[in-house]
Amino acid sequence: MAISLRRAVTVAAFLESVSANILPSFNYGTDKLVLESWITPSLFENTGDSGNIRLEWTFCEYQDTDTAKEMLQEHWSTWITEFDFADIAAEGLNHVRLLIGYWALPVSLLLPWRLSDSGWHSNRTNIGRSNDIFYKMSSMFADKVDMIEALNELSSIYPSHCYHEFIGLKPAGFYGDVALLAIKEYYYDGYPAVRSNQQRNALVLIHDAFQDLSYWKDFMCPEDKYDGVAMDIHRHQMFSNAVCPMCQEGLSLCSFHLWTIVGECTAAPIDCAKYLNGNYFDDSPKFGDCRCKTGSANGFSKEYKAFLRKYWEAQLVTYEKSTAGYIYWTWKAEFADDWSYQAGLAYGWIPRNLINRLYPNICG
Repeated sequence: MAISLRRAVTVAAFLESVSANILPSFNYGTDKLVLESWITPSLFENTGDSGNIRLEWTFCEYQDTDTAKEMLQEHWSTWITEFDFADIAAEGLNHVRLLIGYWALPVSLLLPWRLSDSGWHSNRTNIGRSNDIFYKMSSMFADKVDMIEALNELSSIYPSHCYHEFIGLKPAGFYGDVALLAIKEYYYDGYPAVRSNQQRNALVLIHDAFQDLSYWKDFMCPEDKYDGVAMDIHRHQMFSNAVCPMCQEGLSLCSFHLWTIVGECTAAPIDCAKYLNGNYFDDSPKFGDCRCKTGSANGFSKEYKAFLRKYWEAQLVTYEKSTAGYIYWTWKAEFADDWSYQAGLAYGWIPRNLINRLYPNICG
């Protein structure tokens, strides 16, 4: 799920407005349309083969088709419902980000899964498939054409005035110089695809590919006739041993030439959730003692809950001053209350009204 994007101004007005206003939103695609085992571990454990079935791809690969389909349909109809969307709206969160699975478009429009002994590697848990996925270098640029066709298909099926105000071009979890070159070309070619059909006022949201903003200096500048482009930044400090100076984070964000939107932020300071700890990407650090750090908030100490409140407020102060908005990850989880916005509301480390602060001077 995701937390919103600034409150009053709609993103559809980006092309005509001087500044963006997207504030709080939710990253809803994760585990609504694309499964993650750490969000709903019971769905995977109920297969009886949780050793092999840890991702959406293997959920379908290692099960009978009819069985997998029945389980997925039950999950889609019960896990996130209309009542959840009503609760999200009631909290003043104004956007929901939906990730789109590989199955959402005709097979002919999907990026082919090609296996090779070298190339473009992805080991992320939230892209449907991970582990030993390699894309042949020689095919990367040809495959991009299929993705542009997919963007054209999506922009014609879902007009922005009915369904969305921005489209994200997010190639998740790919690294290396050749991959970054392909990603840049994908962005250049994806921009007119989003602008085509009925998407002329939709914000085009590109992803930082986990690079520092300095890497993207002057990329797709408004001066070069790229209108309504924003950068989706992913800090993911919960997956790193490095200490993130949250209150100083805004300095680089303010000076960037594009609007910035924090694509995935959370009150969880560490990745202790079941099936997540040390498994999010290659060489992801594993946190040691997770007792009373995740699971049910009933087991959290008063001090830990106070820390979660301070940590979340520091992010609010930084992102509201320095970005066009932020997307919370995730609305709810079966057994990871530290990640759950819903649980944060219930237990008090996320305020019912985001302008209510217990620590208004936390960033000085």
